[in-house]
Amino acid sequence: MLAINFFPFVFSFALFLGASSEYIADLSILAFTGKPVGKVVPIDGLDLYVSMPRNQSGKTNGATARTRFGVLLLTDVFGIQSTENKLLVDSFARAGYVAVAPDLFDKKPKSEEPMAGFNATEFLKAHGPAVTDPKVEKAIAYMRDKMDIQKIASTGYCFVGRFAFRALGLPQNKGVQVAFAAHPTLLGDDEIKAIKGPASLALA
Repeated sequence: MLAINFFPFVFSFALFLGASSEYIADLSILAFTGKPVGKVVPIDGLDLYVSMPRNQSGKTNGATARTRFGVLLLTDVFGIQSTENKLLVDSFARAGYVAVAPDLFDKKPKSEEPMAGFNATEFLKAHGPAVTDPKVEKAIAYMRDKMDIQKIASTGYCFVGRFAFRALGLPQNKGVQVAFAAHPTLLGDDEIKAIKGPASLALA
């Protein structure tokens, strides 16, 4: 699952940056199990899961040319509380990019327990553009202003995939430069027409 979500995005991002082959990731950077290595950073009422590029010893790398580029990961309904989602963010960091995932669901994501009650209609209604867009924009502003990220790529999954593309429709100084979405839900024609940069789409 991680590989399916990860490689189309990294390849698209690398092509956008005009990168050499050193930017193309290999399977060794993917973590399917284990302990997440990033940290939760609270900013103005919004939690961000942040993972920085690390070397082979696990230590955080210093500033490099690649750390000027960041990945904004918009999780599926399991949120940043999901270990798998944290590991996916960490995998982008191991590819050499600063990776950030905002808590879009206010610490109340869908439970990972298979028998837990979940009303998809109410969940989608509670996390529409009026609620989610400001959180995405706040995360982008943090990456630009506090982390000095010059170019940002957004990647979104399932219901939240549409917001990766919505971020690509924002003004250049507030949005992202390239976007990838895996099987996005409720993506409308107007949102597609508003896209202002390279976009990639994977459908299940």
